[in-house]
Order: sequence, then structure tokens, then C-alpha cells
Amino acid sequence: MTETHQRNQPSTLIKASPKSLHPLTGTKFSSWRKVVNRYGNQIPLRNWTRLFLLNGNSFVGSPIRWSESAWYRSRIKKLEPLSPILIFGHWRSGTTNFHNHMLQDPSYADISLLQCLIPSAYQCLNGFSRWVLKKRLPETRPMDAVPTGVDEPMSEDFALCNLTEFTHYHRYFFPASNEEIFRRTILFEDLSEEEIAQWHKTYDWLLRKVTVTSGGKRLVLKNPPNTGRLKHLVKYYPDAKFIHVYRNPYQVIASTIKLMTKFLKMFSFQDYDEATIEENVLKDYARLMQQYFKTEHLLPKENFIQIRHEDVVADGIGTFRRVYDELKLPDWEHAEPRLRKYVDSISDYQTNHYQFDDDFIERVNQHCQFAIDRWGYSVPNSAS
Repeated sequence: MTETHQRNQPSTLIKASPKSLHPLTGTKFSSWRKVVNRYGNQIPLRNWTRLFLLNGNSFVGSPIRWSESAWYRSRIKKLEPLSPILIFGHWRSGTTNFHNHMLQDPSYADISLLQCLIPSAYQCLNGFSRWVLKKRLPETRPMDAVPTGVDEPMSEDFALCNLTEFTHYHRYFFPASNEEIFRRTILFEDLSEEEIAQWHKTYDWLLRKVTVTSGGKRLVLKNPPNTGRLKHLVKYYPDAKFIHVYRNPYQVIASTIKLMTKFLKMFSFQDYDEATIEENVLKDYARLMQQYFKTEHLLPKENFIQIRHEDVVADGIGTFRRVYDELKLPDWEHAEPRLRKYVDSISDYQTNHYQFDDDFIERVNQHCQFAIDRWGYSVPNSAS
């Protein structure tokens, strides 16, 4: 499918109407209260009922979460320090595609959709939750044709929105505070050392719990907001492997606008102006990539690699052989046959295609030229 991106959308007020299957369904009561107190202004009266239902779910589910946490506590403490493989990059840069390729290696584990929705109780509620989700999940993700399912791999920030106040997912729920949430939860600006330590405690607990559930397998994680947190992640996980996936910024911006438009319609509790979506995406792209360029030198060279999404599409096997070689990942000879089979299985997959008019290209250049130049992408042909 080809879509044309033209000049900015006219000002259009969208009345928020969050769907029943909401990412906050499994949220902890303490986290829910902090988030609503901080960002819950400008919520129309019609959406407070939905918020209170989520609050009720959170409160009722507390005993189950306490029981499951107690069962895992001793097992989590026995684990050695983690050294996950962290895939990152701006949203819609090809991180999901890269993640799915890596997970063909059976020695790795991931965080699933079910574990993200109810991270504190996915074992206790496993059977019931699977029954509910199979009836209510769409076949594919809202922004593309990637399948969804209870066991499909997800970004760990999805789980964090049910565990802590420090997750970028809140931008989809409270768009009036988009900039504040972006700066606090992705760039960690204006956070105290205590708040950052609390974020890490929650993040590490999540990773360790999933590691126990997977039988001790090494985690391969894909999480775009980690692009802005590298200086903290390399400190907490010095033996981790870091993989940055990047893609043509013109395509990334257009696809991210589509993602934000879909997610706000599904999850927002606040009314919002559709014209602000593109503006926020452009500003956030510049903020994130500037932060990345400032901090990438902190990553150990032997544990860090950058991959062009276009190279994965053109030569998946060759690209991943390079990844295994440069990062010294084991068992390429066992991973390669599975990877070849997977590459063959997705050979007919159709990605979204975009055409751009002159005004859109100019706006992208104004915000993203530094990244376009650094990676050597050319200006696309105009559809004007």
C-alpha cells in the first residue's frame, strides 16, 4: 500500500474514546495513582468511568500480584547479573523485524504480549488471560501487517506501563503531556538519582522474572525508548550487547505519524488536536537521535553494532552472520538454518510505502537533517 504524506493536517479536535482492551489493564494501583495524579488533567468526564474501571481492576488484582511476586522473589535473587541483548532505535526503524529474526535462535527468550499486559500476574492468570485475549486481540498490529498474539514478542516498556510511572506509553494515554512524558521517561531529564534507581529496580525485576520463566535463557529485547537511556543501561548491564537499528528518516517519520495516530485513537483518555501529531513526532525524533549521538560513544565497541534496516531487508542472512561475528554470539551454525527458513517464510511480506510532497520533505529536513547526513540518506522524489 502506498500513502502520500502532504502538508500538515488542518486543526482537528479528536474526541478521545479509549478501547476496552487497554494497555493499563494490568496496572499496579500505586503506579496508576501516581500517573493519574501527574498527567490526568484535561480528561473529559466521559472517560473518567473508564479510568475508574482500570483502577478497580488494579485494586482487585493486588492479592494475585502479591502472591506471584512472593513466589518469584527467591528465584529472582538467585540469578546471576543479567547480560541481555538490547535492540534499540527510533520507532518504526525496523527494530521489530530485526527482533523477530534474532528470536529464530532457540537459545534466546523474549517478553511476550501476555507478560506485558499483566507482568505481575501472568503465571497465576495464564489460562484465563489467554482465553480472554484470544477473543479480543486483533490479527495484526494497528500500524502494519505484523501478526499479534498472546505469545508474540513485545517491547518491555509496554510491561513497564503496568509497573511504574516511568514509561513512554503514557504519551499515548495523556497526549496533553507528551513533551513532559518524553523528557522524563525516555531522556530521564529532571529525574533524581533516586527516581532513576527506582526505574532500574523495576526494570531489572521485570527482566529477571521473565528470565526465570524462560528457564534461564538469555533475553533478546527490543525497546525503542532505550535509545535515550544508553548511559544508564550500559552502567546497569555492562556485559550486555547493544544493537542499534536505523532506517531512512523520511520513512521513519511518516510511519511514526501513522503509529501515533492509531495509538491515540485507541488509547488516549484526553481529547487532542490531530495537527499536533506530526509536530510532536518531528520534535521527538530530533530529541531522541541527538541524545543517541551524544551517548553512543559510551557503549563498548566489542559489544555494540549498528545495522541499517535496508541491509536486513536486502540480505538478512549476511547481515545476521555479521552480527554474530562482530558481537561474538555463540551457535551461529545452529541459528542459521532456522533463520533461513524464517527469511523464506516472510519473503512475500508487503511493507507500507510512502510518497511525500515538497512541504513534508522540507519539514523533515528542518528537524532531521543531522541524522540524514550522518547516515547518508538521499532526499526522496517528491509526489507534488
